[in-house]
Amino acid sequence: MRQLKFIALSLLVLSLVVFYGARAATSVTKPVAKPNVVKSVVKPAVKPAVNGVKTVVKNPLVKAPTFVIKSATEIKKLAEIFIKNNLISSETKLKLSNARDFNPGLYELDVFLNDSVDAIKIYVTKDGKLFFPQSMDLVADVVKKPDQASSPVTEPATVKINKADKPVVELFVMSHCPFGTQIEKGLLPVYELLGSKIDLQLKFVDYAMHGGKELNEELTQYCIGKIKPEKFWPYLKCFLADENGSEKCLIQTGINPSSLINCVTETDTKYNIIAGAKNGGNYPAFNIYKADNEKYGVQGSPTLVINGTTVSVNRSPSALLKAICDSFTNKPAECSAVLSSETPAAGFGFSAVASSNTVASCH
Repeated sequence: MRQLKFIALSLLVLSLVVFYGARAATSVTKPVAKPNVVKSVVKPAVKPAVNGVKTVVKNPLVKAPTFVIKSATEIKKLAEIFIKNNLISSETKLKLSNARDFNPGLYELDVFLNDSVDAIKIYVTKDGKLFFPQSMDLVADVVKKPDQASSPVTEPATVKINKADKPVVELFVMSHCPFGTQIEKGLLPVYELLGSKIDLQLKFVDYAMHGGKELNEELTQYCIGKIKPEKFWPYLKCFLADENGSEKCLIQTGINPSSLINCVTETDTKYNIIAGAKNGGNYPAFNIYKADNEKYGVQGSPTLVINGTTVSVNRSPSALLKAICDSFTNKPAECSAVLSSETPAAGFGFSAVASSNTVASCH
């Protein structure tokens, strides 16, 4: 089963201690004057030496630090608040499983985004102070692999991209994958800037993870691109603002829904999409671009290919512009433009930005 996860995610080790810090900052207790008392220092007792070895007796007046374990219900609530406030946009649906014991110091929870059935595992210390987006085995991942250096997920590895007079940019997504819509939102300003100077092609991953609505939307978008290519990007921009606004966006961009019926029907029949989904398990096939998926080894949404090379790029408009401009034989003047360095939030809607440049995918 393919699972949705944060790729090495895209996330620094984040701490819920911020909640406690904020709480502590708002409640300052005034110091109370104490009477002058001569303090006496209680020194630890030392037992007589036995065979030359002295034994220190612990001072019973010194208390060991306490570790207050919170209930699974409290941890679930804290994790939910933290994720909503820091990791996802307001438009993204969030569902958490009950917290369960992972080891003596950690709870484990499953996170589900939107309508996905694939869980993202997260971990929270049992006192509710630290949040971890993944668990790593230090013995397996560090001791056994001392020569394998880790690279930050926010700095994708540099690959050599072939140059072209007119770069071909192929983006593979699932229409309702929150990380696919994230890169689409980052790419729109780049396309609006470069226009016909690049050959930008939006394609779909050869399977769907978000139900019948995804299959229908991908058929709709495919047919818009085929019949009304000049309307495709204005439609997509409208759709990315509201995942439930497909019909509204067709009307807004001047596309008669009836003009797509023949294309949708013929394409569905040719590739056995809707009927195949009934027997396709959790992840039905969407084989319109199957050959290209196999050619590039596409594993999930999004996958970005520039001039035939698969690349991993931060999803801000400025980072995407640089990656594409670096693939020109001769960069056009537009490549000197300054676009936003803020990464759009995953999911639908343009108002929110991501809290980090972490790269994640649906796969």
